[in-house]
Amino acid sequence: MVSQITYNTDRLQNVCDYLNKWGHEIKRTQIHNSILTGKVITLNDHIWQRLENTDSKGFKKGEYNKLPKTLKWRRLFMRMLFGKAQKKPIIISYDVNKYYLLEGDKKLVISKILGKRPKVIFATL
Repeated sequence: MVSQITYNTDRLQNVCDYLNKWGHEIKRTQIHNSILTGKVITLNDHIWQRLENTDSKGFKKGEYNKLPKTLKWRRLFMRMLFGKAQKKPIIISYDVNKYYLLEGDKKLVISKILGKRPKVIFATL
C-alpha cells in the first residue's frame, strides 16, 4: 500500500473517460482507490512495451540530444541523474496486458535515456 500519493485529478477524469469510451464501466472512485492500494514495483519491459499514452517508447538509452531543451526538463533530468527523490509515475492496469499511464511520462522518458528502470506505482482495476 502506498501513502501520500499526489496526482492531477483532471488526468484521473481523462483516464475514466478513456476507459469508459472503450466499454469499461469505471468510476473515478474506483481508480482512486486502486491507486491508494497500489504497489510500488520496478517497471519491467513487458509492462513498458504495452504501456499506452507514453512518449518514452520513442527514446533509447544515451539519446540525450532528443531530450527537450526546456529548463523544466533539464532540472528533472539533473535531479534524476543524481538520484534525488521524485514522485513515482502511476500506471493503471485495466485489463489483461493493458496499462495506462496516469502520471509521470517525463520521468519515464528520462529513465529510458539514462538506462534506468524506474520504480512506479502500479494500480490494478
